[in-house]
Amino acid sequence: MATRLIHVCGIVIAVAMVIVAHTDPRVSPLVFYGCLASAGGSYLIVVRLLRRSRVESRSALIFSFGLAALWRLALLMAPPILSTDVYRYVWDGRLQHLGYNPYAVVPSDPAVADLHTEETRQINHPSLPTPYPPVAELFFRAATSGSESARAVKAALELCDVLIVILLFHWLTSSGRSRSLALMYAWNPLVGLEVAGNGHVDLLGALLLLCSAWCLTKRRRTLATVAWTLAIGVKLLPIVLAPIFWRRVRLRDMFLGAMVLLALYVPFMVRGLLPFGSLGPYLAYCTALWGLAALVGWLMDRGRTG
Repeated sequence: MATRLIHVCGIVIAVAMVIVAHTDPRVSPLVFYGCLASAGGSYLIVVRLLRRSRVESRSALIFSFGLAALWRLALLMAPPILSTDVYRYVWDGRLQHLGYNPYAVVPSDPAVADLHTEETRQINHPSLPTPYPPVAELFFRAATSGSESARAVKAALELCDVLIVILLFHWLTSSGRSRSLALMYAWNPLVGLEVAGNGHVDLLGALLLLCSAWCLTKRRRTLATVAWTLAIGVKLLPIVLAPIFWRRVRLRDMFLGAMVLLALYVPFMVRGLLPFGSLGPYLAYCTALWGLAALVGWLMDRGRTG
């Protein structure tokens, strides 16, 4: 009975997300967000059921992961829904193929106007160079090698998505736990929306962090540290995990990881300096948002206690 209910919820998620892929939230916001709410509610039911039930038969697992692939494919084929970040990725990859340094070129500069394509003209914050670290930049270059398009970048990120599912599936199997727990990741509507739908590079960092965690469980401390520092090279946020690694790896592992990350920065150096692009303005913007959130939280607390 529980397995049947899990599959019913999976079908609801799949149908809702296929509709999301074909709905413009600016034109039909009620349909768009209603479908997301339905998918999210069904997903929470699945998470609860998977904690006490197993979907172990081969046919049931194939059907379950097939549903995840179905609605990811619909999102992959659609243009970005809620974000234009992927057009920056395409621009950065295109610049590298043309021999330019994305840390040194401003997209709105009239001197590079002829380098734009129809997609890259939709880039956000065109007055700033790229803020992304070097591992992300190299990924953009690789992802746009065959086609300099948002769909190509999203397809490359979907490959990372598939690798995460495979690694989770293998890890669960080797540790004697239910393989169906991988559905907690595969059926997450937000993962599909942000990766297949919007094409956010964060998933590459998530894959590297998962590899790092797996290596730690296998006591492969050097590989774990290098994978972690590569994740920092996608986006800087994983640096907050330093206290966890500090107690689990050797100092020489930390040094090696730092040297690998530094070496990846070297080809992008600008006038002999390590490149950071628009990272400063980006962090300032985020800090302002965090400050606003803290202020709102403080005002709410005052309102409750006043």
